[in-house]
Amino acid sequence: MALAGIPMGQQYEVPWTTIHVPAELQGLVFPFAESAIASLDPVRMNIGTRNFLQLLIQLRPFLWHVSTQISVISDCNASLT
Repeated sequence: MALAGIPMGQQYEVPWTTIHVPAELQGLVFPFAESAIASLDPVRMNIGTRNFLQLLIQLRPFLWHVSTQISVISDCNASLT
């Protein structure tokens, strides 16, 4: 946080991260992840592969939040020119 210019110990809040992203939208990002995890061979499973696929699933809401915020900023900048 200090690298972003926020003093240590100061409260930090990003309001757009509190918006709920419906499961239907989340499923559009990395739609293959659940089926890929299910198809892993439990005997010869690569734990790194499984963890990576689970990370992709966990990142879905964050990617929606960020892409939406980028779109809003882009629209604001376009209206200024």
